[in-house]
Amino acid sequence: MESVNILVFGPTGAGKSCFINSVLRLFGFPERCVTQDAGDEGTLHMESFLEKFNFLLVDSRGFFNLKGAYMKELQNILSGRIQINDMICRKDDEQPKWQNIAKEAAPLPGRIHGLICVLDFDDGRFEQYRVKMEEYRQFFKEEGYSPVSVVLHKRDIGDQDRTTDAALAVGAAADRTFQLTNHIAMETDFSDESKSTIVEILESALIGAEQYARLTMLGDKRKKTEIKRQKDRLDMDIFLKRMQSKYLFKDEEIAKFKESCLEERSEERRVGKECRSRWSPYH
Repeated sequence: MESVNILVFGPTGAGKSCFINSVLRLFGFPERCVTQDAGDEGTLHMESFLEKFNFLLVDSRGFFNLKGAYMKELQNILSGRIQINDMICRKDDEQPKWQNIAKEAAPLPGRIHGLICVLDFDDGRFEQYRVKMEEYRQFFKEEGYSPVSVVLHKRDIGDQDRTTDAALAVGAAADRTFQLTNHIAMETDFSDESKSTIVEILESALIGAEQYARLTMLGDKRKKTEIKRQKDRLDMDIFLKRMQSKYLFKDEEIAKFKESCLEERSEERRVGKECRSRWSPYH
């Protein structure tokens, strides 16, 4: 793949765009990610950043709630049915527009490979996310995603820690959950700790994206193998029916012959697998 696509998602106003601008500032790029202003939503379409690297940070629309419509939207984004640079349209928009959604999932390079969920430390709904995001956690697990959660704060929080709540809400491991000062909103200089944390967040997201890509490629390979097996069985059934029609074999004879062929194929696969295992350099 030419690049790894990492989606930054979360509630409206949590600081997704601020987080992306923090990354841009850290790497010396202009801060060009539109942030929320006066209660209006900042991001309305899928926009990518860090194009000069071998990975992209993708900004998406925030969510006000976690109803089924947003779940479907997120699934379409992850599968590549909604592509980078597409507008994200919703029924409750002031001027609803038609959403361009592909019928089929995109090939692996066109999908989202990694996830960073940004939450606001002072979000009054924080305690609710553990329950309301249960469906999302299950979906991430089934699809092979390893999300990273980031809790942004805009004030001195002392020793307060919400990483456990964030990890449980998003389904992220404890070592993939971070608290980060929102220097963009606070208009303050980066501390060395914040710089280090941003690098750790990106590193964790890239590791998770690599794991997702490997699992997906393995799954696609297995699907192709299963399709080929089904085709082989179909070809066998057609051949046997022709032979039965031509030579008037009984149904019992055909069934016995087919069973014998399948058993022989199964044994060939078992022996082949055992040989590959013995000859493997990792054995």
